[in-house]
Amino acid sequence: MRPAFVTQWVPNLGQSLRPSRENRCPRGVSMTLLSHEKLDVVLSTKDGEIAKYKLELEVPGALSKSKRRESIQSVKKNASFKGFRKGTIPPFIMKEIDSFVLNDVCNTVIEEATKELQLSAIDGEEAQPKMDLEEMKKRFNIGEDFYFTCEVQLQAANFETPFEELEDVVTIDVDDISTVDVTKPIDAQ
Repeated sequence: MRPAFVTQWVPNLGQSLRPSRENRCPRGVSMTLLSHEKLDVVLSTKDGEIAKYKLELEVPGALSKSKRRESIQSVKKNASFKGFRKGTIPPFIMKEIDSFVLNDVCNTVIEEATKELQLSAIDGEEAQPKMDLEEMKKRFNIGEDFYFTCEVQLQAANFETPFEELEDVVTIDVDDISTVDVTKPIDAQ
């Protein structure tokens, strides 16, 4: 959820750098799933269900630190801001990088938690995690452990959306209709 002006100035923010010693997350750093709770079932079929879950997660400080370092390197590589030397990042962009890091770290941790629970994310707008980013920005400090709670809709990893179960499929031959059949109702009006 970057403001438009940040995308305009820094189009490559968030693109991954190639793996190197400097931008790789330290080994052994991973999230901690503190708790999870199924709130309600959104869709249920004989094969499985889609449900809304409440996840309480811990983000290790080393993860946010490495993500920030990676983002800064990416921005510096392509930074060209009017009034600043090439490769220099202005303070107003640094604030946006920290917001981007918070969002990126949360999404990474939620993805790891879903794998740990043997669930998978669904597609669409409803699949976006519900969390209070403004409140989280106040508590989030780069390099410090961070706890947050979110609500997200998830499905079992082997669950298929039940489009195949539709039985009332009707086929119509379009060749049987002539232009006279179509124009009669129009002329009657």
